[in-house]
Parts: sequence; structure tokens; C-alpha cells
Amino acid sequence: MGGTITYGNALGFGVMLSLFAGIILAVFTFIQMTVIDPEYISKLIAIVEEELASKGMADDQIEMALEMQKKFMTPAFISISAIFRLVFMGFIFSLITSIFLKKEKSPFEGSEVME
Repeated sequence: MGGTITYGNALGFGVMLSLFAGIILAVFTFIQMTVIDPEYISKLIAIVEEELASKGMADDQIEMALEMQKKFMTPAFISISAIFRLVFMGFIFSLITSIFLKKEKSPFEGSEVME
């Protein structure tokens, strides 16, 4: 690109980079939860249960909260939400960093002087 990059190109590159990183993270997360450590979700639910019990919640409230957690704690849901989280964070980060990275072409460069 001749040593120049516009704000839009820098932002787009940052978002695409975070999308690819999100996909890689999602694949790793899915493999980790299904193959490497199939008990990972049950461990997470046990930790949530301990936290809710330490806050002094009633048993029926804890059970209701755990049932809601179990609906959203599946390997597929966690992996897909990881992609969206990483793309969103990459977008915010790219919005800020693109301000400093942009380097537009000089309007005087490449123009010929008329004699």
C-alpha cells in the first residue's frame, strides 16, 4: 500500500484479525470442553453453586439459577459467544489504535509541477 493506510483500512484489518483470532479461540475452546476436559462445564457449575451459596441465597433460588446457567453453558454456545466477544473487543481496540496508526498519502506527492 505504499506505506500508507487509511483509518477505515486499519479498522477493518483490526476487526478481521480479531475475527480470525476468535475463530481459533472458539475451535480450541470447543475441543478443550469436549475432548480434553469433558468435565469442565460441571466444574464451572460447581464453582457457581459455591459462589451463590456463599452469598446466602436460598436453595430454591440456587437451583433456579443453576438451571438457567446450564442452558447457556454448552460447548457450542460458549465457543460461539467467544467469537462475538473477541470481535467486539477487537472492534473497540481497533477504533482506538487506528487513530494512531493511520498514515494517509500526502496530497502533494505524485503531482507534477506545471511550467
